[in-house]
Amino acid sequence: MRFMVHPRPSLSRVSVAILCILLLPASTLHAQSVDDLLRERRVNLRADGTLIDEVIGLLIRETGVDIELEDGLEEFELSGEVVNLPLGEALDLLLASAGLEYQVRENRVVIRRDPDAPERPVPEVEPESPPPEVSLDVLIRGGEYAEAERQIRAGLEEAPGDLSAILLLVRVLNETGRYGKA
Repeated sequence: MRFMVHPRPSLSRVSVAILCILLLPASTLHAQSVDDLLRERRVNLRADGTLIDEVIGLLIRETGVDIELEDGLEEFELSGEVVNLPLGEALDLLLASAGLEYQVRENRVVIRRDPDAPERPVPEVEPESPPPEVSLDVLIRGGEYAEAERQIRAGLEEAPGDLSAILLLVRVLNETGRYGKA
């Protein structure tokens, strides 16, 4: 009977082999994980006009998924509430109202403008009502008490508890000698 002695593997060969075995599943998991994580990771989030950077930061911390924005989207604001939704559904919900969408690229989620979304109209800013041509103070100083009283009473109809308007009315009535008279 003949025995053959095989050289004992060195510790470095064993370490490299074990390291390769350990790293293989991790790299395979990472390559497939973005789509899986979009379905499996659940999120809870409430945003009310919150900058998209803040929302994305919260989602990254909560899910561990690599999420990035395309250039020019930093000023977008998101609003909505998601409770125990998968990350993919939560992104769909939050991004749709802002005309955005996400795509999986390589091993990350990229947020971009949705090319099919209608252009978001720029909200029209309603001009402020012009100030009265003549202020109440000018009317009172000029002795135009009737017009001052009319404007004050109109203002009190809109805001009955406005103390400054009440005091002005008392001043007008006092200067016209009608204060305390029914």
